[in-house]
Amino acid sequence: TREKAGTTEPPAGPGAATVEENGRSKSITDESSVRSLSSRILRVVSGGGGEKRNNDDTDETRHPSPDEEEEKTNDEVQENEEEEEEEEGEEGTLNLTQTMKLRGYIVLFASSAINFLASWESENVTLSSSAVPSNDEQRRYAMANAGVVGGIAFVAMVAHLDKYTCLKSVWVKLFKPKACFERFLLFFLVVWCAVATWINTSIEGIAGDGNQQYDIYFTTWINGLASIWTLEKHYVYAGHSSLYKFTSSWPHRAPAWIALFVTSFVGFLYVIDLNRNYVDGTKRTPAIRKMYKDVPEWQWAVTSFTFCLSFMVALAFSVVEIFRVSRAGVTSEKVNWENMTEGGLLLFLVALWLLCVAIVTTPGGLGSLVGNAYFFTWASTLVAIETFLWW
Repeated sequence: TREKAGTTEPPAGPGAATVEENGRSKSITDESSVRSLSSRILRVVSGGGGEKRNNDDTDETRHPSPDEEEEKTNDEVQENEEEEEEEEGEEGTLNLTQTMKLRGYIVLFASSAINFLASWESENVTLSSSAVPSNDEQRRYAMANAGVVGGIAFVAMVAHLDKYTCLKSVWVKLFKPKACFERFLLFFLVVWCAVATWINTSIEGIAGDGNQQYDIYFTTWINGLASIWTLEKHYVYAGHSSLYKFTSSWPHRAPAWIALFVTSFVGFLYVIDLNRNYVDGTKRTPAIRKMYKDVPEWQWAVTSFTFCLSFMVALAFSVVEIFRVSRAGVTSEKVNWENMTEGGLLLFLVALWLLCVAIVTTPGGLGSLVGNAYFFTWASTLVAIETFLWW
């Protein structure tokens, strides 16, 4: 209208200008009214739908239908079942036959079988043999010990090899990584074998010094070491570090000092037991009793002093090395006086052990017979020499 008025009827005076301005303002007013009306309609349409949707959502959230509740419950149950199936699937994929633990159980079973047969025949010693026959108490305990260790090892071995019976899933749960059942079982075996080693291989035991029951002696020690080895492999299978890596991470010569502490401390206990109980342990062997009686007192004293000094010095240096302050990325170094002190003590221990092993393990010495005193004297000597060479 405005364009038409501007082209066909040009303004001819003041009155025409007034009419043109009035028309222009009216057209602007009409145009703004149309815009406000359209925006109001759009707002009502969109707002009403949004409010309706929000109300519907609120109603659904606050008041779910019974069918929807049942469907939600079924979904949760199905998710839990799927998680359980995944866990069972992971357990089912475990192959226990490829683990290092199985080798430990096989060694324990084989060694226990030999120990049981040797204990069974330990009283049937022929006149041509120089072995000392066992009494009923020694034989029964040795057979019971071998039976317990062999039975546990046999069950564990079958559990690791079973792939076809209905119990295979049960075995996996009992012997999987980080299984508490197997951990407690191996701890029991370690303690059981340690006690049996002390009883069977001491001077009053069935395989004590001079009894020459070699099968029982060595298989008893094999059972003790194999149980410790199997326990270590259980922890490695669970994702922990091995004993070798753990000891290798200790600073300086801490592994050698700890090894010297173990050998000298155990040897010291066996020498004290030998000195106190050789009279009762050699009742049926007068020749062995006479040999121990002829050992001079100074030899008992020197041997006990060497063992005692070794494990005390080793314990002191082990504690110092383990609790030494260390920082990541910084190499720990000893001061000169500490190095000289350690080297001087090692040299003194090596000289003492060489003198001791030359006296104790020769004929007529307290460790001349095959037994714990003989082996631990040599073991402590070799570890002391190795530690000195490391220094």
